[in-house]
Amino acid sequence: RNALFSFTGDYTYFDHQMGDRVQGSRLHAYPSLAFPFQTSYSTVTPRIGWYFTRYALDDETRNRPDSVAPVAPTGGYADATRSLPVFSLDANLLMERDFSFRGRDFIQTLEPRAFYVYIPYKDQDRIPVFDSSLSELSMDQLFTENQFTGVDRINNANQITLALTSRLLDRETGVERMQVTFGQRYYFSDQRVSLTPTSSQSGADTTDLIAQISGQITPQWRIGAGIQFNADDGDLVKANLGGAYRDGPGKVFNADYRYTQDAVNKANSINQIDLSAQWPLAPKWYGVGRVNYSFKDNRLVEGLMGLEYNAGCWSLRGVMQQLATTDNTATSAFFLQLELRGLTKLGPNPLEVLKRSISGYAKSDDFDLPQ
Repeated sequence: RNALFSFTGDYTYFDHQMGDRVQGSRLHAYPSLAFPFQTSYSTVTPRIGWYFTRYALDDETRNRPDSVAPVAPTGGYADATRSLPVFSLDANLLMERDFSFRGRDFIQTLEPRAFYVYIPYKDQDRIPVFDSSLSELSMDQLFTENQFTGVDRINNANQITLALTSRLLDRETGVERMQVTFGQRYYFSDQRVSLTPTSSQSGADTTDLIAQISGQITPQWRIGAGIQFNADDGDLVKANLGGAYRDGPGKVFNADYRYTQDAVNKANSINQIDLSAQWPLAPKWYGVGRVNYSFKDNRLVEGLMGLEYNAGCWSLRGVMQQLATTDNTATSAFFLQLELRGLTKLGPNPLEVLKRSISGYAKSDDFDLPQ
């Protein structure tokens, strides 16, 4: 059997120009050793690792707040060495069967997965938070060791994630026609580590249930949906429904609906629809657009409209964007760019805005336009 060694680490010095935050250096290292056992129908991977972090703080800033707490803890932040072992066990099973529907042959899979993690508890209240935050719950986050981004906080863990995935594969083409996944994490001990000493931790024995479904229903259309459901309260916490149409470069359309309920802070709740597209209008002409509208606020979050003309050796792009900046204000921007292929670009560049706003966007220089 092969053992797989991995290592991540960094050294960072945090300095605040205003001088009103705790400052200092952080050295972090995480070596780990995994022992994967694989068969044609299963994979079992035990892993052992060690989180090692050393903080050396500037003496005159120890009693100043960090990036998340309004005040420093009693006695201020302290130089600290945090050393925590971690053990995880990731196991999954692959089963499949032949399946026929309306004269087509498919392969249906059933893929249960279990992910166990153990990390002992360590008091971290006097360690400053420089660049960490609590991760948003998602299917991917259910299969991580640490619920915090960054390394300023390492959660204690005695927990297992259980998930079940089923796929429907077209036997002739291999295309994944449908995928359904359910997942949830179960805690065997209370979560005791938080970003600040005053932050509250949920005493629930489980996370919310997460369910996802997606599929390639035609060669051009792919749809997907997901929910996050609090079984204890019976509340729908998050939901999304979307689809994407792709019929070659320059012919894209995206539609997404997103809903998030934040019971603690209503201002963070989301109820939005997002439509975006790139489409040929005439030979050498393409139109682009996006509308992101909030039903909760009855306002446009982001609007974008533009045209692109490609003459072969040169192209011209014009894009107008409106973006909400506060609850009552919005900013507008106009981009006009002339690109001389192989030579230079003149004017403000809208390409980053277009790629961010329209999933699947490609500039016309990268593909042949219909003549």
